[in-house]
Amino acid sequence: MMHAYIETYLKNVMRNLGAMSHFCINEYGLSPEEFSNLFANSHVAEQISMGNPRFLTGLSGKEMADMLIESTAELKVKQTNSITYQINPEYWAGWVLAYYQWYSAKSFRQMYADGQTYEKILMMYHPMHEADLAKIVEMMG
Repeated sequence: MMHAYIETYLKNVMRNLGAMSHFCINEYGLSPEEFSNLFANSHVAEQISMGNPRFLTGLSGKEMADMLIESTAELKVKQTNSITYQINPEYWAGWVLAYYQWYSAKSFRQMYADGQTYEKILMMYHPMHEADLAKIVEMMG
């Protein structure tokens, strides 16, 4: 299986997608469904899927959240100046989403089309948040 980028970058991407999802949902007020659809079809997701170094390590999760929000005029979201994030279910789901994308070598758009969505991962938080990533990958199928 050919990954878009080497494993060295994976932890950073996981952390950034976790932070990005936290900001989009908890700070900007998107629903998990809105975030999932917006992200899967975004320039940000496309660039991560292609292994663009700027999107792997050059941007923070907050910066990627801002890019995602600014990419759509249809959404009316509250702006925030917060730069800190919490390790919460929304963070965890973004973290897992990044891992699954890397592991499966699918694009986020393809994952979304296949039903392997952010909101599906978020619903697995209880009881899977302490499970090994291999078990989560197996469940994502």
